[in-house]
Amino acid sequence: MRINLESWVFWTAVFGGVILIYGGFLAFSRWCFKGLPVPEERGKQLRVGMTAEEVGRLLGQPLRERRWDSGLEWHYGHRLQRNILVVRFGQDNRLVEFAYVSDYDFGRGQPV
Repeated sequence: MRINLESWVFWTAVFGGVILIYGGFLAFSRWCFKGLPVPEERGKQLRVGMTAEEVGRLLGQPLRERRWDSGLEWHYGHRLQRNILVVRFGQDNRLVEFAYVSDYDFGRGQPV
């Protein structure tokens, strides 16, 4: 089968393919920059005073875990996303504070 490079059908197919690839890239980049780190309905259920076990059941396994003061700090989100949810627990393993932050905020003296 020969491809006719002067055919409008060929160039319509090429243009359509380019549009599909571009649309996929735009959707992916929007998800990376503006996507929520956890589903909105689950994020609305977070309350100060919840235990770490309750938060784990609600949100699942955190992306990262580290020490914070005398408690734990969990990060939720995806490695490719800019926005994360930071959840902090006190000594008694109860939720002290949580905030949605962008990775642009880290290192700039922004409070969580």
